[in-house]
Amino acid sequence: MEFLIRLLSSRRLLWIPPVMVGIAVFGFFVSRKRELPRKVLEEVARPIEVIEVQMQDLAPSVTGYGSAGPSRRWSAMAEVSGRIIAINPKLETGNRISEGEFLFKIDPTDYKLRLSQRQSDLAVAKASLNELLASEKADKRSLQIERDLLEVSRRDLERNQDLKRQNFVSDSELESTRMSVLMQQQAVQRLENSLSLYASKIDSRSAQIELANSRVAEAQRDLDRTEVICPFTGTLSDVSVEVGQVVAPNQTLFEMHDTSIIEIETHFSLSQLQRVLPEGGDRYTASSMLEHWLPQLQAEVVASSGDVVHRYSGRPLRITESLDAQTRTLGVVIAVENRQFDTSDETNFQAVPELRSGTFCEVRLQTQQSIPVLAVPRSAVEDGHLYRIDGDNRLHREAVELARVIDELAIIAAGLEPGSIIARRPPLPAIEGMLVEPIR
Repeated sequence: MEFLIRLLSSRRLLWIPPVMVGIAVFGFFVSRKRELPRKVLEEVARPIEVIEVQMQDLAPSVTGYGSAGPSRRWSAMAEVSGRIIAINPKLETGNRISEGEFLFKIDPTDYKLRLSQRQSDLAVAKASLNELLASEKADKRSLQIERDLLEVSRRDLERNQDLKRQNFVSDSELESTRMSVLMQQQAVQRLENSLSLYASKIDSRSAQIELANSRVAEAQRDLDRTEVICPFTGTLSDVSVEVGQVVAPNQTLFEMHDTSIIEIETHFSLSQLQRVLPEGGDRYTASSMLEHWLPQLQAEVVASSGDVVHRYSGRPLRITESLDAQTRTLGVVIAVENRQFDTSDETNFQAVPELRSGTFCEVRLQTQQSIPVLAVPRSAVEDGHLYRIDGDNRLHREAVELARVIDELAIIAAGLEPGSIIARRPPLPAIEGMLVEPIR
């Protein structure tokens, strides 16, 4: 008791009683506290998007890009010089001209005069030959006459020689007969020599006629070239010609593009082409590709401008002769036949538009026959692995062997069975064996 009195009377120890009271109160409340209920944490399934893998028929395809261009180009050049005196009213850039239609005409006056002169030269050459042939015919008749006269002179000489032996003629008469025979022989010889030269003269005159004929043909051809006709149906480009314009030979006046068939040259790497080659196709040469491989492919050409997309059916036409030196790709030329349409029908024009030159196109090459494959989305494969969900909805990382990748599909060669459930894309984080909630 005294201890407590001294304790309370000491100021330095005044803090001890309140502490002791506090401990007593805390002990009282702790002794009356109820035990809190405990809750066991359950594993939460993570939702992921899944797909069921099934065999599907797939036509292998590759995609490339290229610009459209006309199948034929014709540069209209003046083949003769002169002044243009007439042009087709439709001879303007962008207009369509039909095959056989008149384009323009150069003044033909000078060429008509030249043709007339050449024809006159030909007539003179022919007349000269005819005159030579007539002279040959006359000389042949004259030769026959001279030969007959020579025969008569020889018989006279023989008769005079017989008479001389009988002394019925004088020596002077006999010599005169001999002289007549010699002169007749000389006449025959002269005609024979003349006739022997006719063959070479006829050949010379015939050559002159051929030369005159060729000059007439040349003049006629130049005259024909003064009027230019459209060689095929096409669209005009870069027109630069007016009435009164003086043109020179080989001067380009405009271009004509044949747009009935449009060609698109697109390039593919050799690894891309392996996707659409048949079995053993890697052994094909360039020539055998054209014969065996290209006819087995289908081509779809897509031309887009903003939100407007047009699709055209094409056909592989040919391949380039070698790989591109820079990109090491092989060019494949696709042909698209432009459908004819009535431009006066606005609905038809919008429904069936022409594929224009210069259009940037997407080209898709595809095999005609489909093959059964086990394909998954390309996004499901990561570093040669994908994530499979088992029957307990547990996640497992599986290694797979890829055959090839075609666009957004990965073709599985081994490591996955049909009917398996896989994640459409790898989850983050991906924990082996974690519980997932499949969302199809």
